[in-house]
Amino acid sequence: MTLISRAQFWKRRLFNVICWGSCVWGLCPVMVYAAETSQNVQLLENNTLLGKIITLSSNTVVQISSWVAQPKHPLQSAVEQYAPYVYAYFNSVGKPDIHPHARLAKVPILMYHDILPQKLVFFDVTPAELEQHFQQIQASGATPISAELLEIHLRTGIPLPKKPILLTFDDGYGGHYHYVYPLLKKYNYPAVFSIYVKGVGDNAGRSHVSWEELREMSSNPLVTIASHTVSHPLDLRLMSDEQLQTEIAESKRILESQLNIPIRYFTYPVGKFDQRVAKHVYASGYSLAFTMRVDDSILKFAGDSENLLAVERIGQSKLDYAITQALGGRN
Repeated sequence: MTLISRAQFWKRRLFNVICWGSCVWGLCPVMVYAAETSQNVQLLENNTLLGKIITLSSNTVVQISSWVAQPKHPLQSAVEQYAPYVYAYFNSVGKPDIHPHARLAKVPILMYHDILPQKLVFFDVTPAELEQHFQQIQASGATPISAELLEIHLRTGIPLPKKPILLTFDDGYGGHYHYVYPLLKKYNYPAVFSIYVKGVGDNAGRSHVSWEELREMSSNPLVTIASHTVSHPLDLRLMSDEQLQTEIAESKRILESQLNIPIRYFTYPVGKFDQRVAKHVYASGYSLAFTMRVDDSILKFAGDSENLLAVERIGQSKLDYAITQALGGRN
């Protein structure tokens, strides 16, 4: 048995142990019967169609249900919630690849920069405009998702809500705390904030968030903090390996130390990177990295990205296009 075959064997065995263990203890009977055909695989439970059917890929369906209609044990509810993710995990592609079924979806990642009462450059957004964007997202039926859910989707192909969208805000400006954060709580929208370390508390010119404000924000489940390097260099490709180590790995260490949370995502300044830079990002322990395109005529969704270390984003000025095209995959 080859090393790859052995790994696949143990992945299948561990998944079976999880499912059958739940049945033996009687806490959450999970019956999964696979019947592969040329079309979709339907997983059905004996004599019942109760439960929630969750499409995990173009040819796999998992149905989780209870034997009788009665109040659920808390552990049963927990397994019903997380079993699809366990299944998806053991059927995910290797890092940092994107699952083929995730490429069938269209997940726009909107990119914002500073939010302030009066614009200084064309890509600034006022608080009133941002709330109008949130209202437009709400009216369109789109669903803002977290970076973690996006990562799971890209790695496993598990479908997202009908019209998913991810909100990102770069550079850690003061307006992110004063204007964006309150609106996220008002609309219950998750978002990613990309922070470069030397910008924290630096109010020379544009204002930036302080460490205290970042700690408050990062304690809220709606907020994901990503590293945006130490000093926000204009082109990481021009730096030595030693400099890259500082900008990429050290920024992660400092943010984790200051905020007491894991930092799993990275954002390339100005979107500039190459394979050498991406290798440093991967080696530093990030599981996903966001990029950007200066040319707004090229619009790509997350599933169009080369891999998880080059996840594409769309400028906020293209909101209309983003929410019109958004698609969560096979549901």
